Amino acid sequence: MKKYSILAFLLLAFSTTLFAQKQLQFYVLGFEEKPFDTAANDSRYKIVDGNGDLFSIIKLRSENPDDDLMAYSFDFGYCESRVKEVDGEVWVYVQRNAMRATIQRAGYRTVKYELDKTVQPGKVYEMVLSAEAQKVQKQMVLFKVKQADAQSTIMYKSNLPGAEESVLGIIDANGQLAENLPLGTYTYRVISKNYHSSEGLLILDNIDDTRIEEVALRPKFSNITLTAEPGVEIRIDGESVGVGSWTGRLNAATYNIECVKASYKPSTEVIKVEEGKDETVALKPLTPILGALSVKSSPLGARITIDGKDYATTPKNINKLLIGTHKLVISLEGYESVEKVVNVSEGTTEDVNVVLTKLPEGGALYVTSTPSGATIFIGGNEYDKTPTTIKGLAAGTYVVQAKKDGYYNASRSVTVEAGKTTSVDFALTSSSYSSSSSSSSSYSSSSKKSSSYSSRSSNWKQYFNLGVTGTLGGMWEDETSDIEDAFHGDIGLLFRMGSPSKNWFNFIIGAKFGYMMVGYDDWTGMTFPMTLNWNMYRDYSGAAYMGLAVEPGFDVYNYGFGSSVGYTVGYASRHHDFNFFLKLLMTDENEGLSMGCAYTYYF
Repeated sequence: MKKYSILAFLLLAFSTTLFAQKQLQFYVLGFEEKPFDTAANDSRYKIVDGNGDLFSIIKLRSENPDDDLMAYSFDFGYCESRVKEVDGEVWVYVQRNAMRATIQRAGYRTVKYELDKTVQPGKVYEMVLSAEAQKVQKQMVLFKVKQADAQSTIMYKSNLPGAEESVLGIIDANGQLAENLPLGTYTYRVISKNYHSSEGLLILDNIDDTRIEEVALRPKFSNITLTAEPGVEIRIDGESVGVGSWTGRLNAATYNIECVKASYKPSTEVIKVEEGKDETVALKPLTPILGALSVKSSPLGARITIDGKDYATTPKNINKLLIGTHKLVISLEGYESVEKVVNVSEGTTEDVNVVLTKLPEGGALYVTSTPSGATIFIGGNEYDKTPTTIKGLAAGTYVVQAKKDGYYNASRSVTVEAGKTTSVDFALTSSSYSSSSSSSSSYSSSSKKSSSYSSRSSNWKQYFNLGVTGTLGGMWEDETSDIEDAFHGDIGLLFRMGSPSKNWFNFIIGAKFGYMMVGYDDWTGMTFPMTLNWNMYRDYSGAAYMGLAVEPGFDVYNYGFGSSVGYTVGYASRHHDFNFFLKLLMTDENEGLSMGCAYTYYF
């Protein structure tokens, strides 16, 4: 049963190939001898068969200038033949006595042609051919390779006689390749460097359809992760691939993995990678190469530090140190510390003997601050910024002062003892968040409570202020008015909500008593200003601002009403506010443009 199924499939493929493309026709228009052509006897071209007879030559010629004469194949039955291209012409060499020829060409019907005469040895003949132009129908083929990163090449081959395998193309970044192919039957191969090749059969028989061919490649590799101790260099077959860890693809094979790190013995192990088996391999720890130090000091009891790690006090033998260079520090209270670089060798003990130098009588200060970066002053002398250690101070009491921009100065009385380091810390107060200007820092519990209470009690004053104000300005009347230019002034109380140094906006309301002289008339009344200021530029001391002001009012004598609207530009601090204004003043009878300035003092 299986044998018949295979036979049926082959018959289907053959019939599809035969009828998918319309079979074209070619013709033999003539065949005649060329009695004056001696090429068959020319030593440059002649061929002799096994019987010692010369081959005859049939020179091919086509009525179609673009015809590919090498595409034709010839069968003269029992007579041997050969097709060659000579000097730009196509010659068919054939043995004597040939009488008929079977001529084939891919995509064309086979022609069986009876020669007009029997071919004689050493003669030259000419055959004239004519072929119909090929009209190829094509179908779109879309290959989809699931492993898009495979960078696969697709090869294909037609099942027509004489067809050879050629490159169809390379898949794109999405793993796809689309091409138009003539109708027919094809075999294909998908080739990729790190994947097994995949083969398949294409039967194209519908020009209106797109043939989608999905291909799944089987990898030759696995995804391998190698992990080692920190700082260990990993090498695969002698090539360095990473430090501490490496992840990548390895084809199925056996690999030598080498681990290398300074002051450690290198190690090599073998791993076997199998196809499609992802794995994480933990590499073996390296063995350290060790040496030792013997440390003594004069006087004894000095602290030993190696590469920042404490190793107790002298005298001491320190074993199991990695070979190589190390930073050794010997320190003792009241003596200058000694730093030196020592070299530790494998299997040996390095002797180190240090003589310490006594510090001058006196002590040291270790000064810190919150925030750091404050400049320290002692007795008028400037020192480094905090945190800092100030050495060589004689025993006694000092006034230590800390200064930093944007913060209030702080000072403290500190006693320095000989041979000791005294610590002192300053908690600095921002000058932009306090209304008092205390220059000293108290460290007693009662002072801290008092400072905390003072800060809370004055905190509301930063945001809500009552002030007295005065204004002076001039007025230019409208052209339609019959009054003269005027001047005006007022005084009053203002209430400000918001801090110029801490808020982007301030809102101000109040009440003012004003007087305006207009020619021989005057206007005396109450106004109620309302202003919204935008603090364009702020720092810890105040802000430059611009604002929008509206000020309704009424004449207390003439019982008339008036108002103004305009802009203000000025600068405000905690206590002072100075601005210029430009307003449009309007009363029951007149209106005009007013300019002037105002000053306010806030309590």
